[in-house]
Amino acid sequence: MEGLSEIPLPALMAAGAFAVAMLIGLLSRLQWAYVIVGVMFFLASLGVARKWWGGVQALWLYPAQSNRSALYVTAGSLLIVSVIGHLHRMRFGSLPSQGFVLLVMALYAALMRFVQESPADGAASIAFTLCTILPLLLVVPALLAEWEDWTTLIRTLAITNLGWVGAVAVQFAINPAQLTIDRSARFVGLTGNPQHAGVYLAVTATIALWLLLNDHKQRYRLLWMGLLGLNGILLAWTGSRTGMGMFVIGLTGVLYSRVGRSILYLPVVVFALAGAYQLMMALGVDLGLERLASTQNTRSEAWSKLISNGLSSPLFGVGISEAGDSENSYLYGFAAYGLGMVVLTGLLVAVSARVVWKLFWVRRYVEPYQRALIDLIIAYIGMYFAGALFEGYIMARVAANLVLFLVFSSMASRLLAQVQEEQAWAAEQEWDEHAESAEWDADGEEAYEEDDDFGAYEPAAEY
Repeated sequence: MEGLSEIPLPALMAAGAFAVAMLIGLLSRLQWAYVIVGVMFFLASLGVARKWWGGVQALWLYPAQSNRSALYVTAGSLLIVSVIGHLHRMRFGSLPSQGFVLLVMALYAALMRFVQESPADGAASIAFTLCTILPLLLVVPALLAEWEDWTTLIRTLAITNLGWVGAVAVQFAINPAQLTIDRSARFVGLTGNPQHAGVYLAVTATIALWLLLNDHKQRYRLLWMGLLGLNGILLAWTGSRTGMGMFVIGLTGVLYSRVGRSILYLPVVVFALAGAYQLMMALGVDLGLERLASTQNTRSEAWSKLISNGLSSPLFGVGISEAGDSENSYLYGFAAYGLGMVVLTGLLVAVSARVVWKLFWVRRYVEPYQRALIDLIIAYIGMYFAGALFEGYIMARVAANLVLFLVFSSMASRLLAQVQEEQAWAAEQEWDEHAESAEWDADGEEAYEEDDDFGAYEPAAEY
């Protein structure tokens, strides 16, 4: 039976002490919210892998994996404390447009559960959404006040990923067989299946690469280089073509304007990946890399079932439990919640495209650091919607890409607003200088008039 009772008492006591400490910290300083964002990202990246006969992969973190929803909503509720304690810093009237649409989608799904399941399930889903998505949409933009805050937030995601990789290393030391699924020997890590692991690692590898190239704190460079190499090896081990495709998109975006300098790091990364690969093979771990080159169609049957289920109830859908395999976010939403979700998903795509256009437009007017941020944000948005063609995470209530999308949509919104504010300030300063110069010309410059006696120009009056 899955429940909080499965978590050892010392772990529950430690979690309780952590929650109390965070309550105090969140009320005193908003910056403590970085920790909660990291915790939510970590919890959202967990899952329980199941063997083909129905058994579960019992990792050392299984109690947290099996209770991730309860822990996740608890962490989200802690962020509400930040909202309450720092109301003056919240931007209630300017929620990130992409994140707001995603919030509406989650609330719509909750309303559908009133019809498909029960009023209790619908009400619980609404409460879950308001305690997780809404606090992130309010707190993350409030954290981004100075340009250094953007890097701090990205470092938070990377450090969380480092903790995830560390937890994998602990399991590798205990029993590495539990990190792979069945006879395919594909890496699942702390997630539910290789595809989830691949999608997660594609984004974290991209983040590590961005930090390697753009973090101004040189002492972290080796850390980011190592993290990039580890994420790359684990990504290849998943055998996920979706994950590899997403990483290619992320790689292209991050290197869009940096190919000249960043190319110097690529040989180092390649050698690191090759060395790690040889080490894994020496330890007897079959990485299953041959699957990455496969052209086998593994999704057409699942897509057909999603379309069929959606057409059987086009207005309201058949519910998330009856929709079918989550092999495509767009079809999954149609099958589970009907045409209303299709419209909202299309709106999310349209709003995101508009944000990307704005970012691409302003990148020519900003400094190199802001340009690098824009490249990362655009890269992630591209990865998110491309990966959604093969995975159903847009419809998930708890998913690593849900947290990431809310974080990056907040970054996009604040970046555009910050650039606009700085440009307005610069224009105001230029206008003030121009007005002051014009006033000096009118009132302060010495005027001259002709002297009849000497035929020369002399000052008519002193200023």
